[in-house]
Amino acid sequence: MRKARKLRTALAIAMLGAAAAARAGAASQDSVPQSEAWEEVSPKVLQEVTVEADRSQTVTRLANGQRFYLSKEAKEMKDPFMALREIPLLISDPALSKVTTLDGKSPLIQIDGMDINSGIRPILPAEIEWVEVIETVPAKYLAQGITSIVNIKLRKDRAPYVWVEGATRHDIPIGKGFGVGYFEVGNPKVSLYGRAAVSYTHDLDENGETERENEGYRQSYRWSTVRNGHDVLGELLLKWAPTQKDRFALQCYATSAFFKVDEAGEGETVTAGEESPYYSSGASRSRSTLATSSLFYRRVFSKGEHAQATVSYNYNRDRLSTASREEYADGPFLSDALFSSRRNSVRAQADYVKTLRNGGSLWIGCTFSGVFDRIGHSGLPVFRHRNVRECFYGAWSGSAGKLKWMVSPGFELARISCAGASFRFAKPRATASATWSFSDRHSVDASYLATNTLPSVGQLNPYDTSTDSLVESRGNPGLKPETMQSAKVGYTFNRGGLYVSPYFRANFYRKVITASGYTTPDGVYVSTYDNLGRYTDTNAGVNASLRLGPSRLSGGAIWIRKFYRGLSPRDELYVRCGWDWTWGKVRVYANVSYQPKAYTDISVTREYSPSEATIQVNYSITENLYVAAWCQLFEYKTKTRMADGSFRSLTVAHYPDKGFHPWILVRWNMRKRAEKKIPIENGIGLTDPGITLKQLK
Repeated sequence: MRKARKLRTALAIAMLGAAAAARAGAASQDSVPQSEAWEEVSPKVLQEVTVEADRSQTVTRLANGQRFYLSKEAKEMKDPFMALREIPLLISDPALSKVTTLDGKSPLIQIDGMDINSGIRPILPAEIEWVEVIETVPAKYLAQGITSIVNIKLRKDRAPYVWVEGATRHDIPIGKGFGVGYFEVGNPKVSLYGRAAVSYTHDLDENGETERENEGYRQSYRWSTVRNGHDVLGELLLKWAPTQKDRFALQCYATSAFFKVDEAGEGETVTAGEESPYYSSGASRSRSTLATSSLFYRRVFSKGEHAQATVSYNYNRDRLSTASREEYADGPFLSDALFSSRRNSVRAQADYVKTLRNGGSLWIGCTFSGVFDRIGHSGLPVFRHRNVRECFYGAWSGSAGKLKWMVSPGFELARISCAGASFRFAKPRATASATWSFSDRHSVDASYLATNTLPSVGQLNPYDTSTDSLVESRGNPGLKPETMQSAKVGYTFNRGGLYVSPYFRANFYRKVITASGYTTPDGVYVSTYDNLGRYTDTNAGVNASLRLGPSRLSGGAIWIRKFYRGLSPRDELYVRCGWDWTWGKVRVYANVSYQPKAYTDISVTREYSPSEATIQVNYSITENLYVAAWCQLFEYKTKTRMADGSFRSLTVAHYPDKGFHPWILVRWNMRKRAEKKIPIENGIGLTDPGITLKQLK
């Protein structure tokens, strides 16, 4: 009897286990793809039970940056920009689809390490494996002016999908606004992304007061400007992987814009001790067109080894007309000008990357770029500018125990010609960085950077572009590139939801390009540019982030000391803090950024109020539809003093559009997953077994 009872008990347990397994299998088939369901129900022998910790509290140190993981709550979101608010080193604005670093700069966005991509907006947070913030970029990117990179790694087993999104935003009262639509449809071999947007600017005004004096006169007046305009853009990106080892991407982008600015001024002018009224008015109109295309190809030779190449072309055309009138006691001064500019630029780049056995990598490559500008100015000779550059670079990374390092040398050759002047130069570019993690919570890092910056076409153009009778604005075709070396040391501590990273940096400049000027014998001040010589600044800062349940506090501060030759040190301070809070369907964002003073060698600008003091409230009507309301809490106001030789000026500027100017945004998206390949057919003419690109279905 006892044996029978044991047998019946064993049979009952087995039947209950089988029924539970069947229910689990049926449920899993409804909720996950077939491959994932197989893993869920596969029989496994468990030797022990392991509880996985929250990976969002883990920070992986890299040789030149850090890697972060999203929390479970962030992965369940439908908006990737909301999810990225968790990353301590980033400022993510969900409403405006914008990501910046803590110093306010825009990083290069990479998806799976690819420069050409469809951006952050189409990403589902659940498909993000990790987010890397690269603070010391390889030499390859220095020539492009890129100082930081955000690389988002996605899961490889993503299902085919169709994604559509639309958004519209408008100021109250009407000021700025836009409407935008996106789509992306993809399967394991091919995907197509598209974007179309229209934006407008309506009666955005700035106003202020200016006092200036020079040899022979003193002038003070009140001024105002009103800006109106609109622009449209369209973009298509086709990504195609015909085999497991080949990958193509073709991107096309075009935009057209029209803007007009109307100006007015009223004040007094004192000449030879006599005061007379002063009036001014002006108008400018600009029409511009931009078209660009890029082709990318990657060939994978083996796991951890590939080569890639990118070719791009850019065409830009702008037509600007200006007309102004100034009235003095001795009569009016009229100025009319027509500028017609055209730019053609090309870029070609090739890279080879190989992963090494020690977990490091080897990267070598070269870049060729050419910029050809033609600027016509009514009544003056055509200004032509050519800039042809070749850059050779490499990168080598590795690790030794708890030390990770990266070395990236580069060398650049350039040939520049403009306004009858030409020169060549050969200069190095290089970065190096190392991180030592002496525990999971503590690490120290050090980095070095050497680069150079070429003068822009506007800084080189020698012709007067001002309509002011007392001030001319000219470039300097004799400018030389400025060089910069930077060294940084930092420390990082993280535990739970706390992240703290203090650092110290020193920057050394030679031939720094700076604003300068001189006064002509007839009392006209000529504003231009020059190579200053040597300049140094040091800065100490700290970035911090703290997550407490549904809220997150983040902030940073930078103290900068500038050393100009012949001048006493100038001190600047920049602070930023932010707060996120979630309660049910409501999410609140608040941000404040403030820099009391900013110096150059000839000027100082004071902020009377924070440049950013905003609050944003998002309400999720459904998981795919939300409404956002935003407002700047204080009107932005600045005061700028400048002194250069005998010329002195003081300008107080008000920016009403950066004041109490709320806007409302509505954003809707739909993402549909599929269990089989989605046919994408869009008239490209490419064919591949199982794929016909003719029409989007």
